[in-house]
Amino acid sequence: MDGENDGIRNELIDFIENRKSFTMKDLEAKFGTDAQETITQVLNEFLKRRRINIFSNPTDESSTWFQVQSEDDAKKYNGLTQEHMLVLQEIKSVGVKGVYKKDLKRLTNLPTATISRVLKMLESRKLVKPFKTVSSKTMNLYILYELQPTKEHTGGPWYTDQEFDDEAVEMFSKTILYAVDTKGPMAVRSFIDWVTRAKLINAELTESDFHTLFAKLSYEGKLEKLPNQEHLEPVDQVWKRRILAETMNHMEEVPCGVCELQAGCRVGGAISPLHCEYMDSWLKNEGLDY
Repeated sequence: MDGENDGIRNELIDFIENRKSFTMKDLEAKFGTDAQETITQVLNEFLKRRRINIFSNPTDESSTWFQVQSEDDAKKYNGLTQEHMLVLQEIKSVGVKGVYKKDLKRLTNLPTATISRVLKMLESRKLVKPFKTVSSKTMNLYILYELQPTKEHTGGPWYTDQEFDDEAVEMFSKTILYAVDTKGPMAVRSFIDWVTRAKLINAELTESDFHTLFAKLSYEGKLEKLPNQEHLEPVDQVWKRRILAETMNHMEEVPCGVCELQAGCRVGGAISPLHCEYMDSWLKNEGLDY
């Protein structure tokens, strides 16, 4: 009987070692309900070694499932206390949104000093990591180590160390204008294909990021969309250079605007616009009379 149990035990260990996750239903289907005692013993051993994490549904115990961890990952959990696991669980629950230290204190009811000590340990084990956001540069948010902050927090590709990168935006904008000037009207998607083939931009930018740049240049009066494109996706709408009408400085056209005697000119004075030969000549050239 002991030999049979040892066989089930070894088979169960092999079953767990070769999976990333499994459920209680998987174990029952594989080993049957008669092996429940052996299953419980092996699961407890794996739990003590932090080789598996257990997740359960309070309303359905049969849906309990286990996440398997490698030996290296399990070592990160060695020696962690209930306080560490409590803080880690709260950080895990918020996902990529992150959580502030003050909120961890509220959620766990642990003292601030304890929270600080726990976070320091979790950081050293590479289980969590802090980061600052563009909206709050003095306070850290905490997320799981393997996660990346969202663009909402980092500001996306236009921010470096929480500061707006004017030089990067200017460089990308000039590249877009160069493309439109040399290649003619083009869509955002066409521009992306062009810079990708030409390897002109070495940055991880999305279609949305590039569309933001095109829109920025439109606001600045440098680009405009071709008409009748409402039926197309934004990245497929074609943009062209906006030709601005030549503007005139009318103050420079009026003789008074460039007259060196302007300071002493006044009605009734020795120098007067009513007797100004320059004004007379200009009005005649403009087809005006007074």
